[in-house]
Amino acid sequence: MTTGDPSGVLTFGTFSRLGLEQQRRIAEYLRLAWQAQHGQDIRTLGVDLELLAPLYAPAIQAKKLRAKAETLRPVAIRRPPIERALYIPVDNRSGLVTPEGRLLLEVTRSGERVEPTPDELEVLVDFYAAPRRIWMEKTFSGGDLRPATLGFVVFLLFNGSIGPERALLVPETEQDERRVAEAVIPVVNAFSLGIGGSPLERREATRLRSNWAVTEARRQMPGVVRRGARTPANIESVFIAPGAEAAAVVAVARNLAGRSQVDVAGLDRALDDTIGAYANARPLLKAWGLSFESEDRTRSVRQALRAEYQAVVE
Repeated sequence: MTTGDPSGVLTFGTFSRLGLEQQRRIAEYLRLAWQAQHGQDIRTLGVDLELLAPLYAPAIQAKKLRAKAETLRPVAIRRPPIERALYIPVDNRSGLVTPEGRLLLEVTRSGERVEPTPDELEVLVDFYAAPRRIWMEKTFSGGDLRPATLGFVVFLLFNGSIGPERALLVPETEQDERRVAEAVIPVVNAFSLGIGGSPLERREATRLRSNWAVTEARRQMPGVVRRGARTPANIESVFIAPGAEAAAVVAVARNLAGRSQVDVAGLDRALDDTIGAYANARPLLKAWGLSFESEDRTRSVRQALRAEYQAVVE
């Protein structure tokens, strides 16, 4: 079986060429290893592949795999020679049955065949296609965003910049743009520094129209962060699309989950620092009609980000 290339010819490697006794021993070991891995016997192929799906998610962290390995119970019998496509050993007594290994158990259940049917192959092809779809969805809702870009999205959430009516406006004149940027960017930097990133450089701290953190948010989160059309007064705007607030929270949380420098306590500190920086920026933004924040909103956004982050990492 070739993982990661479901369009190719899927086989069980050399299994079909082994003697019947060798095949029986491998199937018996895989069944016991599955029980040790999941605490239950095999069920339907579709249900069991759902159990494996979290281990094959694009954003899974190495610490999660190691944590899973620590929960594995030892297999009661000696392990025969098994190809890595079917079983990934962790140590001499435990390991992980792969999707191919689980399909092999389906194939050999009757004891009369050693090749998968087209329907069974289709199930496995769909399984391997799912991580690709998840990656594509992640690309559209927030890819591997840099800390300052995450900070800008968090600013939009705190500021209530949801929809074109509540957009963050970028003034026409360079002087006015600089004044707004000097209020916004310290909020962005507070979050970036809090999650282990760097502050925006001085040049970026005085502009919004061509600020890479702003443009990256729009480019990497299409459908979530949008730019409004220029008005006759040459005013641009940027905002979280109506109905996309939850998607923005999820995108930030998933990106944070992939950063080794971040944990729950660190996220709490980063959010608190960002809220403090926002409190300093709010008077100017309010005076310019650019703040739509309330105390309840700030608190609810903070709770949503924290809860989504915990859900991703746990």
